[in-house]
Amino acid sequence: MSARRRWSSILIIALAFALRVAVLALRPAHFDEGVNGSFIDSMRTTGHYAYDPGNFHGPLHFYTLFASQQLFGRSLWALRMPTVLIGTALVWLMLAFRRFLPWRAVWVAAVAAAISPAMVFYSRYAIHEMWLPFFTLLAVYGGCGIVRREGRLGDLWALGAGLAGMVLTKETYLVHWIAAALALAAARFLEWIAPLTPRVQRPRPAYLFSGRSADEPPPVPRGAYFSNRQIAIVTFTCVAAVVLFQSGFGMFPEGISGLFQTFRLMIAKGTEAEAGHNKEFFYWAKLMANYEWPALLGLVAAPILSLRRSPLLATVLLLTGALLVAAGIFSSAIGLHIEDAKEFLKPHLKLTSLASLGAWLLVCSVGFFAASPAQSREMRWLGLFGLASFAAYSLIPYKTPWCIINLLWPFFFILGQLAENLAQTASRWLVYVVGTLLAVTPLRDCWALNYGHPTSDGDRYCYVHTTPDINKLLRAVRGLVRENPLERQMRGNIFTEAFPLSWELNDFPNITYFASDSVVENYDADFILVPADRQVEFEDRAFGIYYREGIRLRSGLDRGWLYLSAERFASQFPGRTPEIHPRVQQRNPALPDPSRK
Repeated sequence: MSARRRWSSILIIALAFALRVAVLALRPAHFDEGVNGSFIDSMRTTGHYAYDPGNFHGPLHFYTLFASQQLFGRSLWALRMPTVLIGTALVWLMLAFRRFLPWRAVWVAAVAAAISPAMVFYSRYAIHEMWLPFFTLLAVYGGCGIVRREGRLGDLWALGAGLAGMVLTKETYLVHWIAAALALAAARFLEWIAPLTPRVQRPRPAYLFSGRSADEPPPVPRGAYFSNRQIAIVTFTCVAAVVLFQSGFGMFPEGISGLFQTFRLMIAKGTEAEAGHNKEFFYWAKLMANYEWPALLGLVAAPILSLRRSPLLATVLLLTGALLVAAGIFSSAIGLHIEDAKEFLKPHLKLTSLASLGAWLLVCSVGFFAASPAQSREMRWLGLFGLASFAAYSLIPYKTPWCIINLLWPFFFILGQLAENLAQTASRWLVYVVGTLLAVTPLRDCWALNYGHPTSDGDRYCYVHTTPDINKLLRAVRGLVRENPLERQMRGNIFTEAFPLSWELNDFPNITYFASDSVVENYDADFILVPADRQVEFEDRAFGIYYREGIRLRSGLDRGWLYLSAERFASQFPGRTPEIHPRVQQRNPALPDPSRK
């Protein structure tokens, strides 16, 4: 690799890392992060993670978080750092595909991943999701090397480690395995009817979508195979790793059977109606249109780069789509509502399910009209794999926004190939200008989501955020602990949702969590957090002097009140007069309170 490409790679990786690690604790811990943190806290006593097939997440992330917390202590930074590193490693791995794809296509894809709002957002978020695209990409990297028959043992290890990592991360790995197999079969079929033959004529604008590349890696001699012993060692090692993690390193053997039980639960959850999580068919396309323009362009170009031009099939799809659109519009116009069990097909554009499905077929027909056989096997397969994964995730009604990062990276490679083709048919400066303009929106959204408005409920990548109000409590209690570590023994009563406070305050042993409607006789504590509707109840029973702060932990919760003992927290509020004072004597609740006007 030339010095220029080496330095370009270093700069791209540095950009990716900087966007992911800067001011990492700016956003308060999310509810899900509090849940994951509580899981790893329990591992300190049990010594293992008890895999739950109904949780739909593998054990690897929990062990990684456990190791990070043991090494670097309890902090939000330590909790999020593993996903920061794996998100950066994904960008580095994309650059490694220069072995199979043109350099320009690779670095464009890597830059798109480095600045992607979703990739950055979920790399700064201590949940499992970022591990799945990394391990999928690792398996694809190894698979591409094996198909080339170069005989590199590292490719076999990459494939094995990638597949094992997917299993240990999230049960939706099965969707990607099926998509990969379908893409491979489709690629072989398309190669049979449209062989990948090199073009020798001068590039012209007509070849813009041909997938041809001037500096594509030269073909390598084929014929190198792995020995049975090498395959057996890699297979045994990867299977053993899965068994060890799933079984809690022998302390929870039930976790192995749970690996198979989870699919029955996953299918039921993925197809049942659930308010808030069931989304329409076009949900992913709309999400890309909102935040991920580079990936959306790759999605549009994928059938053009990956399929074979077929006027007959395109005409059939065009006519079918037009008929469905007309039928949907006509049925709506005359007031005839055709009941459809799969209402998630509706794109929320005031179209019926028939019309929206027809619109989708019209889009596909354009791809078959314009398609031209790609000249790179790897690029063709990546396009087909991306389309198959996108279709599968679209058909599943149960959709959560963080799954989008599993769909983006193949389309980033397609975008890179478009840039490569454009550079071959036009001025490369046009590529730079178009690319810069295309990067403006992702960069703007990346900044807004992660730095400008990190707790705004307006974004679509997180349902609700923990608000900065949580710091009113955390700053006060941690400030006391910095002055005197023995203050960890303070007593606290919290009458609201436990997460993420139960993780943030896990090392405070005398804090009790109650349901918001729990009946309590004695409110005496160093701090109390109550819902707003229990304000009068607490203040009528308070016998200590308290500072009072309005607090709302997240938008899904009602506003509450935080009471901090003036005797305990006076050093944290210098010069401030406490708002709540004790009753001089008990009064009969049936009589009017003379202290209140």
